[in-house]
Amino acid sequence: MKLKALMAKIIPDMEKIQSDGEFHYSEIVFLEHPEQYPELVLGIENPHKTFVGQSHFRGKEKSVIFYGMVFKIIDLNEDENTGQFRIQYTPKKESKETVLAFDKKYEVFFDKPKPKWNRKDKKWEITNSLDRAAIGVVNTGVFYLNVYKGDSKTSVNQDFYKVCILPSSLSFAVYREMINEILNIQKELIMEEGTSKQSIQAAWKFALKDIEEVVNKIEGPLLHINKKPKVKLQESYVKVPIRNIRKYNSKTMLNLLFNQGNSKSLSTQLTESNDIYENRMIYFSLMHLKSYVETFRSYIRDKLLRKNREINEQMNQLLNRYRVDSITQLERLVRNFYYGNTRQTFYQNMIKNLHPYNNEDEETIEVEVQLSINNSLDYKMSFINGRLVSEYEGQVPPNPAFPLDYKFNGRNLYYSLVHRNNKPIMIKGRKGSLKLLTHDLNQHDFLYNCLNGIKQPTVIRIHAVVLKNTYHDNDPLRGGRIKIPATGEYYPNLYEYPLRIVKLKGINGVRISGHMESGEIIENLFSQHGTFPMREETLEQIKSTKLKKHNSLEQLKDLNSHEEIVDCILKRIDRFLHLPVFKVIPFNKEQWRLTQIFISDQHYSLIWKLLRGLDKKYEFTADFDDSDLVVKKTDQLYEYWILIVLLKQLTDTNWKIVGGETFKNLIQRFLQKQKPSLPANIEGVTIELEHEGKTSFMLDQINQIDLEGSVYIEKIVLKIYFNELIGGKRPDYAFEVNVKLVKNGKSTSLSKWFYLDAKYRNYDNQGGLPIWYSDLNQYAIEKYCNHYLQKGQPSHASFLVHPDMNTKYFYYGGYLNESMKKALKPIHDGNDDRNPRHTFGSFGCIPGQTIQLKTFIRMLLEYHFIQANTPFICFECGSNDTIIRQKPTRMDNTKYHITCRSCGDFWVRTHCDIHGHKLVKHLYANYHKEEYSTYPWYVKCPVCNLVDEYNDFQGGNPCI
Repeated sequence: MKLKALMAKIIPDMEKIQSDGEFHYSEIVFLEHPEQYPELVLGIENPHKTFVGQSHFRGKEKSVIFYGMVFKIIDLNEDENTGQFRIQYTPKKESKETVLAFDKKYEVFFDKPKPKWNRKDKKWEITNSLDRAAIGVVNTGVFYLNVYKGDSKTSVNQDFYKVCILPSSLSFAVYREMINEILNIQKELIMEEGTSKQSIQAAWKFALKDIEEVVNKIEGPLLHINKKPKVKLQESYVKVPIRNIRKYNSKTMLNLLFNQGNSKSLSTQLTESNDIYENRMIYFSLMHLKSYVETFRSYIRDKLLRKNREINEQMNQLLNRYRVDSITQLERLVRNFYYGNTRQTFYQNMIKNLHPYNNEDEETIEVEVQLSINNSLDYKMSFINGRLVSEYEGQVPPNPAFPLDYKFNGRNLYYSLVHRNNKPIMIKGRKGSLKLLTHDLNQHDFLYNCLNGIKQPTVIRIHAVVLKNTYHDNDPLRGGRIKIPATGEYYPNLYEYPLRIVKLKGINGVRISGHMESGEIIENLFSQHGTFPMREETLEQIKSTKLKKHNSLEQLKDLNSHEEIVDCILKRIDRFLHLPVFKVIPFNKEQWRLTQIFISDQHYSLIWKLLRGLDKKYEFTADFDDSDLVVKKTDQLYEYWILIVLLKQLTDTNWKIVGGETFKNLIQRFLQKQKPSLPANIEGVTIELEHEGKTSFMLDQINQIDLEGSVYIEKIVLKIYFNELIGGKRPDYAFEVNVKLVKNGKSTSLSKWFYLDAKYRNYDNQGGLPIWYSDLNQYAIEKYCNHYLQKGQPSHASFLVHPDMNTKYFYYGGYLNESMKKALKPIHDGNDDRNPRHTFGSFGCIPGQTIQLKTFIRMLLEYHFIQANTPFICFECGSNDTIIRQKPTRMDNTKYHITCRSCGDFWVRTHCDIHGHKLVKHLYANYHKEEYSTYPWYVKCPVCNLVDEYNDFQGGNPCI
């Protein structure tokens, strides 16, 4: 008996379903030519007893009904028929089994979906919800099958059949990419053995030198062997004159009978053959050496080109943001912004690309606000994300009244919510700020004329759509508390009320009317009042991007310098392979073994010594069938690949493995090339890594600076637990991070736990945002946060990693919009009414797109240990050689501009403007929520949700 898998659509009979609410079907349609789909592993059971399918599979059709996997029992005994058997499945080996339905016509077994009652339409329907669909149609994962005969409770098969359903976002080709990446990482590790940590190009350079040396030395012996190879004598049938036949056998006699009258007949003769083990082994090793050079060259080139493309994308984002053609032109623009007619030219370029901006994360309300104007206002303008920004503020006079205030003649002012029938809300604040963000120039013109026309203290009434400052619905415009300048303490019950207007409707009952001349007026205003926000940060960004681009091109140039050597090596190996001695040699898998010929013949001995020695060093004859590995490891491959890529990212950034499993052993065990003493999988293992930390902080390379709290980092210890049982649960990955500190001269440490769970999801095809929210609630929040906290197991953050690269399913827990607040459960740590503060989230990761995994680790190490000054280490390259520049902000906080002297990366450690919550801003791949896409310096505070956009200190000489 054997099991055969096919793909088929089960067509529902909706008329019969309506009669009793049970599933009925009218037809089974089988997928034609399944062999044309590499993502499917079907047909008769393979040696691994594993079948591979794909969720949401339509083949080449556009049908609303998906194909699912069905099964057929074949190769039965003569006295057996399919109807005597039953197949049962379970999603877990130890859970209760479910019986598959059986179709007598086609003799196939299949799972039935469960109809759902539609209350609104009052009828039964077939849905693709995860809890009602047939196995493997929309839900992914691993299912186990058992075959039973009759009423027997003992399965016919000794081992489970395994059915692996891949998400539609992960093709079979992507799985093969994962295997190849793991193999290439192994090659890198082998290259680095016995040498100091070096770049991949340097390791490749040394490897090429070794290979070239061996190729040079084996040429002479190979040419000698080609002239006088070792051979074996073997019998072969050849036609010879009948008179020369000395030995007759059955084949010779039959040939004589059937070919009577011929002068020649078949007869055996001893002939020399080059097909001996030693020649086969040399041929096999040369073939693999050629493949090794070709594949690793492609791997390095692809890796460097991918990095170069990332830098180009970052550079293009920067150039498109300011509508310039080159990085040099942008640098000139920023440096000369306040001189000559630069501002006017900049305005003319930017104004062409203004557009209405709709950000689903922007929570807005329509309000009428009272605001007192007490003296003249400072006015400035800028551009951001397709919108023109007008800002109004003023110098605080030496009297109780602020330039923009929420108090007038001793009485508090009010605002009202239009959607709540204009019920007034008393403003508990002072010191207002006013900002208009819109593409509509008429609104800017109208606001300027209204405010500029005020000559004496007065109250104005603004009707506008504004951004909310908080999620407190009873006072949505309330911002952060106000500090007492003299003491640094906060005033009791006194708050900021920043007005961020996105649509101005009127002032003092006067509605806006369009003015054809607004464009020219605003251009003149911008020429006088235009500013370049985050100017110094942008200059640092330009500097960093230029350096990264230069380094990338130098690496490619260095790689190209080896191309002539690589081509020469490949041509010479190819010439060796075409020598006549190898003409009849088959390409069979061989293994090195020392024979008499390799010992006694000087030419064979020298080739043995050189090729065998090279293979010991670089293991280029290691032979893996990637398709076979994918089938064997389908249900585990994504988790293994994530672990191996994660370790590669860490070891590439100066983390050293100091305990637990070695990196090389992990890969060998995964590939089942392990020593007998090692288990055949890498589940339940621990890897311990260390980073040397940072014990001194330099300001501009000259002066020691005393950072907040005098905290210095001795080292960081990171333990990764893969599939370990922790606190009664088994997360795919658990991270225990311990930062060893010196605080105020005393040694101490800070330890935290984090979790990561892999999900095979293509959310767009599996229910979209509701299923994503469900996964976040069930796993990230409840399972690995709330459950652990309830049981006393530390849990500081829990995330999901998945293969869906749609960015709407990327979330680092840095903010909450209204829909998320309603859909997601709270963390039960005593602070239910708050933002997630990077405690849960999810991100995508597939081969070639792994930057989000690096961002996740950087978030754990930087943000969650921000009080330990970890952001002063460069986690982009791992260097602790960073330059730190202190910068003042308007809110009496200090921000730090940090530059890595090793890789040139630049980032900022700062505070949110209102409350002083600490933030870390990066040029690219921020884990804080960016308020505007591709604008890294405007991020939402993960604690109070306000945008950190006011910390751009504009004091001093604008020329940098």
